[in-house]
Amino acid sequence: MKKIIFITLISFLTTNIFAQNKLGHVNAQEILVQMPAFKTAENDLKKFQINLENRLNGLLSELEQLRKSYEANAASLTDLEKQDKELEMQSLYQRIEAFQADAQVQLQKEEQRLLAPIQEVLINAINDVAKEGNYTYILTAEVFLFANESNDVGNLVKKKLGL
Repeated sequence: MKKIIFITLISFLTTNIFAQNKLGHVNAQEILVQMPAFKTAENDLKKFQINLENRLNGLLSELEQLRKSYEANAASLTDLEKQDKELEMQSLYQRIEAFQADAQVQLQKEEQRLLAPIQEVLINAINDVAKEGNYTYILTAEVFLFANESNDVGNLVKKKLGL
């Protein structure tokens, strides 16, 4: 009997709490990709990536030239010269591997640097909509399997951002 009363009380309190709270949801990712600043950041990131790829291709080309030179002249090289050329190619290969790893980190940092201010603008717009509409919670719609469209504040956020 106590369990039934406890469960009823919890159900009543939970229902009461949610009834007093105004909930909304927004597809933040959808809005983010519509923002002009995002498109600019995306282009800047693509240029940064192309620059890194060009530098990598330069290193790979240098390695390929060393390999071809080594193969073409291998018959006329002494054992010591062969060893030096092999060490030179191995060293360049290690530089290429290090560059690739560093480039990944650089690309992630650049993406974060470019997107952080844009995400902040979006979050501020969502916060403004929440305050203006007296919302208790605005949740991201990306995690819901179903969300009532009447609770979607996406258009309000877009309006706030001028989209």
